[in-house]
Amino acid sequence: MDLENNTIKVSPGKTQGYDNPIHLQIKMGKALREVVSECLRSPVASPYLIHYRPKARKREQIAAKVHWTSVTPNYLSNEFSKARDAAHAYDHIPATERPTFHEIRALGAWLYEQQNFPQEYI
Repeated sequence: MDLENNTIKVSPGKTQGYDNPIHLQIKMGKALREVVSECLRSPVASPYLIHYRPKARKREQIAAKVHWTSVTPNYLSNEFSKARDAAHAYDHIPATERPTFHEIRALGAWLYEQQNFPQEYI
């Protein structure tokens, strides 16, 4: 992350095993910068921007993570599903067929492409 140039570098975990992993440098807008700043102010010392202090340190949970403060790969997807269902946004669709975080994100990108937004914006 480079706060002086207002950019953040993201390295998708799925590409780490590739010969040429992908690293995205994203220019932070106001909202993203505020979220990043809030993460940096966290009292929990962590090498990860997105992190948390678990209420209990269960052995199986610690073994599933690279660092005790990190979130598991499916954490954000699971929390999104809980929030989606709590909002009752898709109650008319069977639970196993409701859109996932990744499907909605991909749909958003596709909709921007259909409206001819530049790739840099998307």
